[in-house]
Amino acid sequence: MEGTLPLREARKTPANALEAGVGSGGVREAREDATEMEARGRMLTEYGDLRRRLAALMAEASSLGAEFQELSNQLRMCPNVVAVDGLIPPNSSKPVFRQSLFETSTLVALVSEIRQAIDRKNEIQERLQDIGILDAYGQFRY
Repeated sequence: MEGTLPLREARKTPANALEAGVGSGGVREAREDATEMEARGRMLTEYGDLRRRLAALMAEASSLGAEFQELSNQLRMCPNVVAVDGLIPPNSSKPVFRQSLFETSTLVALVSEIRQAIDRKNEIQERLQDIGILDAYGQFRY
């Protein structure tokens, strides 16, 4: 056959494979595909990490909210028995609230971290939707 090399010769030099019909951009295209797949893999990894981090942050916020709710209830019903670190009434059976609960910087940091994580997750989610990995509801297509 004209234009084809014996199998032994084709194995010796990758350039022969290009001449045999693989195409002049085959190696470059394969590298670009690998790079693209790596980028998608990193995006998927970050997306999964962000979802797990957000779940942990939301659980922390929920726990903090429950503490505030309990404190609110005690302040409304019987403020004289509210127990805070360093200020515990005698014979108190009520939960002791940690002083850090009253530090606004803790709450501000938590809310800020949640907002940043949501923004980044949404950004990556949009990119994953654009390339067809996620559907419009953020669910994997496959």
